[in-house]
Amino acid sequence: MNTENKFDSEQVVRVRESLKQVLVPEDKAFYLESIADAGIDEKNVDNLQTEDIDDLLKYLDSIEATPEYYAKVFSAIETHLPDYLVSYFANSDQDNDGVTLAEELRLGTNPSVPDSPYRSKNTQQVSPQIDNGLDL
Repeated sequence: MNTENKFDSEQVVRVRESLKQVLVPEDKAFYLESIADAGIDEKNVDNLQTEDIDDLLKYLDSIEATPEYYAKVFSAIETHLPDYLVSYFANSDQDNDGVTLAEELRLGTNPSVPDSPYRSKNTQQVSPQIDNGLDL
């Protein structure tokens, strides 16, 4: 994915603000521990690259993480990431259903399931939304 084409500084601000409300600071260590299998821990979180975000997304897919789990994991690492990686994460579409990860989290749909609801500029929404309160 080419994040330069999709980078939106206002979106990054919205994502960061939403994620601040998702995870209480005491739980950060738990979520960092939980993604150690994806190769991310406190020692390297400051040096992550787009490939690491891809690996994290694949890992979350492999463990069948819920949308809330995706958000909490990313909330645990987002303060360490530069804006372009936050944008890369938000604009990713691991399941290739045309809905970005940020939108899937906002809707409460599963970022790993391609039949999640989606919208097209030319059509009405094809499935009902579930709003889980995240403003990503």
